[in-house]
Formats: sequence, structure tokens, C-alpha cells
Amino acid sequence: GIPSSVNNQALESKVIDIMSKVDIKFSQSDIESCHRLGKSSKTILRFVNRKSCSMIISKKKELSNLNHDSLQQLGFSNQTKLYVRPNLTPFDEKITYYCRELKRNILIGLTLFYSGSNFIKNENTPENESTEINHLKHLVRLFPTFNFKFPQDIIM
Repeated sequence: GIPSSVNNQALESKVIDIMSKVDIKFSQSDIESCHRLGKSSKTILRFVNRKSCSMIISKKKELSNLNHDSLQQLGFSNQTKLYVRPNLTPFDEKITYYCRELKRNILIGLTLFYSGSNFIKNENTPENESTEINHLKHLVRLFPTFNFKFPQDIIM
């Protein structure tokens, strides 16, 4: 969501400025690669260490909720929407999609992708407990009455 008004040469330093707004400190030496995806405003980051990526993903809600003052200090308009999304394999992307669908249908309370795995929690689940979802068939077993849109994706 970084506006195209930020040129490619300044992109890396602008990302560092954005992260400092949510108390994530890292330097250019922590970034392996930073560039736009084609002609879109989507920016791809690759880090030297996966822990940097995990820190950013853990703060993705704060990033998407930056207030108007913070956006203006960064030189962005109030309409700028920043968001973070991990780059997942097609298999994990499908699991994540179905977990989001379950959340939208209020069958689970929370879904998250952390450290290479999908996790879900229900409203009545204790705070420190979650269920790891590592295959689509696991979701089908947990939610047999849910109408999964693409049953051919699910290998039993």
C-alpha cells in the first residue's frame, strides 16, 4: 500500500520509517530485497533473517490502523491503507483462505498464520491454546457442516 509517489530508490528507507511508527527497529542491512511488484503499489520485502519478517507480521494490525497523523508524517494521504501479508505457498494460501472464510462465517474467533503454520481459535478456547491447521482435510474434520466451495481441493 505504499503510494507510487515514493520512488523505488527511497522505498527501502520509507519501509524502515513505516516500521518505526509501530516500534519495529531494523536497518537496511536487515533487508535483502525491497521492490515493487510490477507496476502496482504492492511492495515486496525479503529479509536476511526470518525473525524480522515475524516481527512485522505480528504488528500487521497496528500497521493497518496507523492514524492520520502518522500517515501524514510519512508523507502519505489519509486514504493510504498499509497492510502486511506473508508470501505463502499455494497450499498454505488455500488453507489460509478457508480459515478466513470460517472466521467470516463466525465459526471461529481468530485465524492467524505464524511461523509457517495456520492456527485457529474459537471464542471459548483458552487464550494460550490454538489449533494448528496443516491440511485442508483437518478443516473438513473440524467443520463437517461447513460448505467448502472447492471440494476438489481437499484430498482425503
